[in-house]
Amino acid sequence: MVARGHFVRKADWARFLETGLVPGDLDPDLAASWLRSRDCGVLPDRISAPQVANEILSRTRKETAELRRLARTALLRARAMLKDTGVMMILASPDCVITETEGDRGVIDTGRENRLQIGGDWQETSIGTNAIGTAAASGRPALVHGIQHFCEEIQRWSCAAVPILDPVDGTVRGIVDISGQTDMFQPQSMALAMAVGDEISQALARLIGEEREALYQQFMDRRARWQNTHMILIDRRGAVLHDTRAVWSHQAIRGGAFGARGEEDWAGEMSDRFSGMDSEVLRRDGLPIGMVLTAYRGHRRPVETPSGDPFDAFLGTDPAILKLLEHARCVTASNVPVLISGETGTGKELLARAIHDASSRRHGHYVPVNCGALRADSAAGVLMARAMNLVSRSKINPLIGSAGVSAVPMAARVSQIEGQRADPGNYLLMHAMGPNVAGVIGTAVVAGYFIAQYAG
Repeated sequence: MVARGHFVRKADWARFLETGLVPGDLDPDLAASWLRSRDCGVLPDRISAPQVANEILSRTRKETAELRRLARTALLRARAMLKDTGVMMILASPDCVITETEGDRGVIDTGRENRLQIGGDWQETSIGTNAIGTAAASGRPALVHGIQHFCEEIQRWSCAAVPILDPVDGTVRGIVDISGQTDMFQPQSMALAMAVGDEISQALARLIGEEREALYQQFMDRRARWQNTHMILIDRRGAVLHDTRAVWSHQAIRGGAFGARGEEDWAGEMSDRFSGMDSEVLRRDGLPIGMVLTAYRGHRRPVETPSGDPFDAFLGTDPAILKLLEHARCVTASNVPVLISGETGTGKELLARAIHDASSRRHGHYVPVNCGALRADSAAGVLMARAMNLVSRSKINPLIGSAGVSAVPMAARVSQIEGQRADPGNYLLMHAMGPNVAGVIGTAVVAGYFIAQYAG
C-alpha cells in the first residue's frame, strides 16, 4: 500500500521533473507511478483530468451497472455520513472513469474544478500519479497525499483508493476512493475506503455464488433430460463451469463474457465458438446469468477441443488407453462400421463421438441411441400400462410401464428422460422406480424357481 508517512518536499518533486532523480523517501509504488507518468508524457502543469465523451460515459456506466448497484448502499450511507466532513466518496470503473460521487457537497463542487467528477478520466496516463489511477495500475490500495501527486494543480488533494477485485479471477472490477483537500483530509480515510471496498467485494462474491447455484440447478434439470448428450455450462463472465466431457471445464473463454452485448449476439457467438452447438440463455429474475450449450440435436460441425483433436477428451495415460486411441484414430479414415463394447460408464459413447468428430462424416449428424430402451419387455410394459388405463379410473403415464425390467436404475431413468423429452413437465422417475424394482424382484423369483427345478 502507498503510504502517507513518506515525507516529500516540493523541491523533491521539482528536482524529479528536472533531472528524473526519484526522492529516496518516496514510497516505491509512488516512485514507479511518477516514472510511468513522466514516460507517458503527462504534463505536470495540467489543471484537470480529461472528461470522457458522453457516449463513452454511457457505455462505462452500463458496463459497471452491477458494481454500482452493489455499491449503492455504501454510497447512500456516505451521503449522510460524510456530510460536512470535507471529504467525498468516489466510485470509478476499472479504467478509472468516475461513475458515482457522494459526500460533502462543497467538496464535490470543488472537485469539478479538476474534473474530479462523474465522467472524469483519472488514469495515470491522463493526469499522472493519483490514488485512483495508481490503485488501478498496481492492483493495491493507494494513499496519495498532496505533493505526492504528479500534476501540481492536483497536489491540493489527498486521496485514498482501494481496488475492488473480482472474487473469481482477481481482476479489478472498480475503484473506491475517498478524496478531500489536503488541509481537511482525515487520516481514517484509508480505513473507510478499505471497509467499503471489502463490503462491495463480499456483495459481489455473494451474487456470483447465488448466480452459480441457480445455473447449476437449471443445468441439472436439463441434464436429467439429456443424460447422454454433450453439454457445456457457461456463466455470464465467460467461465466454463461444467463440461460433460471434461475438456473445457474451469477454463475462461477469451471474449466470452456477456458484457454489453445483446443476448442474441452473445448466444450466436458462443454457438459459433463451440462449433454450432445449440445455445440457451439461462436467467435469474429475468436477467441473463449464463448459458447452456447442447449438442443433443446433432449439428453440422464437430465439437472442438482446445487443441482441435477430438481424442483429447480422453485424459488417461495408461498404455491400454493409448493403444485404444491409436486404433480408434486408424478407423477414422474409413467408413466401416465400428463395434465398441465395454462395461457401463467406461466411455463407449465418448469414444464413438470422438471417432465421428475425427472422421470424414464429422459435418453430418451424430445421433446417439440408447439401445437399453429398445427392448421387447419395455415395449410390453408400455402396452400393459395402456391396457390398465382402459379399465382403471386413475390413469398413469404408459412410459412408467417401460421400467418394469431388471435394469435398475437405468430403466427408470430412460422413462424419465423420454418422458421429459415429450413434455418438460413430466417427472416420472420416482413412479417408474416402482415397476423397476418389481422387475428385479420378479427376475429373482423366476431365477430361483429355475435354479430349484433344474440345478440338481
